[in-house]
Amino acid sequence: MASITITSPTGTSNFVKGTTNTISWSKSTLSGTWGNVAIDLYRDGSYVKNIAQNLSGSVQSYSWSVPLNDSDIFEDNGYQVRVITSHDEGDGGGLD
Repeated sequence: MASITITSPTGTSNFVKGTTNTISWSKSTLSGTWGNVAIDLYRDGSYVKNIAQNLSGSVQSYSWSVPLNDSDIFEDNGYQVRVITSHDEGDGGGLD
C-alpha cells in the first residue's frame, strides 16, 4: 500500500496569484512501484481544480506558479493540496 505525507504546505494555505509555491511530499510503500503523481487543490474541503498530473512517481516536489488570471483562486486562506498516485497495489494520497 502506498502512503503520501504532505510536507509543504501544511495545514491550510493562502495561494497568491502570480507567486510560485513549492508543494512537497514524502512517500512510502511496503512493496511495488510508484505510478504517476497528480496534485489537486481543495478549498475548505471541497475540490477546486487539478494543479498537476502525470508527474513522474520518482519526484517528491512540484513548483506551482499560480496564474494571475485564475478565477478559481481567491486570495484568502483555506486551501489544501492533495497528492495522489497510482500504485500497483492500490492508491495512495495525502491531503494537507
